[in-house]
Amino acid sequence: MALVHRVQCGRAQVVWRQFGQGSPLVLVHGGHGSWMHWIRNIEALSREHTLWVPDMPGFGESGTLDGEPHAADRFERLIATLAAGIESLLGPTSRFGLAGFSFGGLVAAHLAARQPNVERLALLGSAGHGGPWRQAVEMVNWRKDDGGQIRAAIRHNLSALMLHDQASIDAC
Repeated sequence: MALVHRVQCGRAQVVWRQFGQGSPLVLVHGGHGSWMHWIRNIEALSREHTLWVPDMPGFGESGTLDGEPHAADRFERLIATLAAGIESLLGPTSRFGLAGFSFGGLVAAHLAARQPNVERLALLGSAGHGGPWRQAVEMVNWRKDDGGQIRAAIRHNLSALMLHDQASIDAC
């Protein structure tokens, strides 16, 4: 069972989930996703760690970042917002581990460079961000008002980017 925390940073409210007990570990999801990228890891990791799992701003249940969506400083604002959430929830001097998946790996690397209290860093599947893009199938924008369209777009993106066998994609 998760404890849900809502941290306000500017106009963006970031939703964080807390699981388990032990040394703090922050898990950052990939793009086109939410905290649920980590769902199959939570039970095992929460046995030894207090997990702090956000929906990054603009994803899942979190609000969007302040400012222009395509501004050059958007990534820095994302990092600053997550850093403020970590400081608010863990305290300014708490040591913690940090793991990021895919785009979350890029985010985690920048967080680790900014946060002097990161003890461990794990980057999972984050190679290629910032370099030439060789994606064969275009992603579909999943930010829609209709739930059926959202599910169809996410199903397409999972199939195109992450899963070879479409039968592996469940109904959620």
